[in-house]
Amino acid sequence: MMNRILLFICVILSYINLIYSATYQCDPNISCGCSASITTVTSQNVGGEVASDYAWSWIISLQRSGNHTCAATLLTSEYAVTAASCVEQAIGDISELSILAGTNYLHYASSTIIQQRSIIQVVIHPDYDASTSTNDIAILKFSPLAISSDSKIAVICLPKQDEDPFQIDADLVLIGWGYISGSDTVPSNSLQQVTVQAFSLTSSKCQQLQIADSSVQFCAGTINGDQGLCGADNGSPLMTFVNDRWVLAGIATSNLGCGKAGYPGVFTRVSSFISFINSNIDFPVTQITTYPIRRAAADTVQTTTTGMEGNTTAGTGNTTAGTGNTTAGTGDTTAGTGNTTAGTGNTTAGTGNTTAGTGDTTAGTGDTTAGTGDTTAGTGDTTAGTGDTTAGTGDTTPGTGDTTAGTGDTTAGMGDTTAGTGDTTADTDDTTASETQQTTVSTQQTTTVSSA
Repeated sequence: MMNRILLFICVILSYINLIYSATYQCDPNISCGCSASITTVTSQNVGGEVASDYAWSWIISLQRSGNHTCAATLLTSEYAVTAASCVEQAIGDISELSILAGTNYLHYASSTIIQQRSIIQVVIHPDYDASTSTNDIAILKFSPLAISSDSKIAVICLPKQDEDPFQIDADLVLIGWGYISGSDTVPSNSLQQVTVQAFSLTSSKCQQLQIADSSVQFCAGTINGDQGLCGADNGSPLMTFVNDRWVLAGIATSNLGCGKAGYPGVFTRVSSFISFINSNIDFPVTQITTYPIRRAAADTVQTTTTGMEGNTTAGTGNTTAGTGNTTAGTGDTTAGTGNTTAGTGNTTAGTGNTTAGTGDTTAGTGDTTAGTGDTTAGTGDTTAGTGDTTAGTGDTTPGTGDTTAGTGDTTAGMGDTTAGTGDTTADTDDTTASETQQTTVSTQQTTTVSSA
């Protein structure tokens, strides 16, 4: 009789899992948010169910002295995001920190797919408050992982700044190596997955939580309260499936009640920290997220940016620099506008206090020094270049060699030269001035720790 009862219970549980079963097929042609295998999620229990191998290729184990402490999520081959609470105790010696990527298992057999790296830099959000778990987010940097179709490692997509990629009560998926049950004292060896829902802060399910700032935090759990966060889940990614790819919605930060009713988990709202993430990570220009990542404002931490607007250095080769305090790239380049130094080679300088490039160059307009070689100088307080040059107009010194001087307070060049009109003498020096503008960024206070 007892065996029949147990069999009946198993059948009922299997039927319930079928009801909640969801299969996700991502787009393999995108650069983020798609793993190597099709993802099916059925569990709604504490600790979830065992995830399929390589279903979540962006999750990595953050380890301290070789022991798993938290999870982290890959954003590029050399950067990951996790909870600040996972690394604050290691700030004094980050040499103890490392990551494990390319596996679902914390204790694994030898494999060429698994990759390990030491952490070389940790950046904790400057407004992180351990007492309230607000702004509980940190960036990890390590030597680049090898990412390819064979590595079984991928990166997740990010949402727009201040725009959540999910709705209240929508299904989200939480993954991690947390405890299987509330009585466990060690993390699960195998990666677990579970479906949860995002709750309104006014919901009774979130009433017992002490969420200090809903603009940077939210709560999620399941309807019956029988699943969700448990120990060692901190830093784990909470994800939503949008436009055929997975997008990072939250970072696990609190596990009060370990999945008990009335105690859903608290998560860092990732959409509130895109500027912080973007200011501390050098995203590859070829990596496209679900939504474009906006460039951080001028008051963010110091960073070097490629291909974005504002305080920008353009790339190399056939490049147009950005706008504002810009240095153009090298090779067939058109410089930007405003306090600009043009590149080198067949270059047209920008406009405004500009130094033209070198070689077959036309200088810009306004307080300009022309380049060298077959050059036409600009207009206004201008020194012409050297070689087959026509000087500009106004307070001008012409170049040297087959030169027609300008008009007005002009010194004629040397060699087959027709002097200008008014107060004219011979030239004695072939000098091209240059001026290099500086690219600037503002800084804000952050906690940044690098290994020795």
